[in-house]
Amino acid sequence: MPARPTSSGPDRPVAITAPSRPALLTAADGDAVSRAAGLLGSAVLRVDGAGRVVDLNGPAAILVGDAAAVVGRDAERVLGDHLWRGADSLDTADGGRLVLLRDGTALQEAETARDASERLARALLVTIPDIVYLFDIAAGRNMWFNREVAEVTGYTASEMRAMGRGVNGLVHPDDLARWPAFVAERDALPDGAFAAFEYRVRHRDGRWRWLSARETVFARDADGRPTQAFGVAQDVTAQKEAERTLAERAEHQGRIAEALQRPLLQALASNETGLRVHTVYRPASDEALVGGDFFDVVDLGAGRTALVVGDVMGKGLQAAAHTAQAKFMLRTLLLEGHAPPAALARLNGYLYASGPGVASEPETPPFVAAAVAVVDVEAGAVQFAVAGAEPPLVARLDGSGGAVEPVACGGLPLGVLPDWEQDGPDVVALGPGDLVALYTDGITEARNAAGDLFGVGRMRSALGGACRLPPDAVGAALVDRIRAWTDGVRHDDTCLLVAQVAHPAPAPRSSYVVRHG
Repeated sequence: MPARPTSSGPDRPVAITAPSRPALLTAADGDAVSRAAGLLGSAVLRVDGAGRVVDLNGPAAILVGDAAAVVGRDAERVLGDHLWRGADSLDTADGGRLVLLRDGTALQEAETARDASERLARALLVTIPDIVYLFDIAAGRNMWFNREVAEVTGYTASEMRAMGRGVNGLVHPDDLARWPAFVAERDALPDGAFAAFEYRVRHRDGRWRWLSARETVFARDADGRPTQAFGVAQDVTAQKEAERTLAERAEHQGRIAEALQRPLLQALASNETGLRVHTVYRPASDEALVGGDFFDVVDLGAGRTALVVGDVMGKGLQAAAHTAQAKFMLRTLLLEGHAPPAALARLNGYLYASGPGVASEPETPPFVAAAVAVVDVEAGAVQFAVAGAEPPLVARLDGSGGAVEPVACGGLPLGVLPDWEQDGPDVVALGPGDLVALYTDGITEARNAAGDLFGVGRMRSALGGACRLPPDAVGAALVDRIRAWTDGVRHDDTCLLVAQVAHPAPAPRSSYVVRHG
């Protein structure tokens, strides 16, 4: 408020007294202030004219923990010891002060933690074995690099910064052409999300180095447009070279495997055996490694023909080597006159004895699933041997109206146990026009979109519906059924052999001699 005038006359000037300095607090007043501050939860120290603590209120005593140890000490030391910070103070009439305190511990700890975090960040940026950088998007230049950039590119951080936009000249042209799409992807991501990009950069010595970069938007302007990007780039040159070496090795082994498998998918078919034979082989994919499926048709003489379909575990060069061993050893055993069960038993003994490690590298055991049928057209019979393979099917064109029968004999895959034998009858009658189908599990285990297997039941149905066709048409019909079931997707190799008695068989001999040795 303005000060009152010294007289009420209208012509006399009004004198306004200057505000006086607040009166000093008496001891009683100091006590009152200290108690009031205590009620509000504030800590107050009473300090004498010499700067020593003479008293403290309740909240201050709680903070100190030992009030008696504080009284009489220098107030500044007390403040320093307890990380307190003095707030406003009031002078007292006795020359001392009332000091309102606030606890500075939390602030000090926050500052300490911040300093430690900054030291850790600096240490990480210096010691991390990857390039770390900050990029100014608007200016199109790198603002900062860690020192690893010199190790990877041959250029120091200052040299890279000085290049500005010219640093793009170090990037491979093919990769630089892909850069705008990467930038668009990065800028569209939410903050904190990283976009990945692999590219080549030319080292100072002229060699190309592969980098795998991950970038995120680091700062945006008021309109939300990215202004800075933070990135980490890892040198993956050694990894890329290893991948290229492995790819070249795989390609080389694939060519060898294909050369090995080519004769495995050829047969010694004869037009004089009285059988018409058709074979189908479709790999899982055009790019797939050579698989272990094989088939064979061998003229054993005297009107007898051996039909073979097999599947060796694995793919690639190793599988092709095992497949070659199995196919040609089995062919030799059959040509020597061994009946199908005996031939498989002998092959099993060899495979079990050889075991893994036929080549120089650790290998998959040479387990073989095989089905063998020796057809004697003149005798009107066929003898089977089945080792862990899908059951052979016989489709009849007699009065049964195209019934399809699975062969009931079978045993374990070859190479699993030292001895091999099969259970069930292995000789089946075969008449004019009847079909024999041997196939691998790539057919029965074909899956549709729902995950259902094609199965032996659908295989029997498909064969029964096509058995009046020639063998090549039968094979095509079966392949079409499988393709429709899987919607054209191939998960495994498909191997199929279909044989049909081509002409009315001569009058059968009195009996079919089953060979056991």
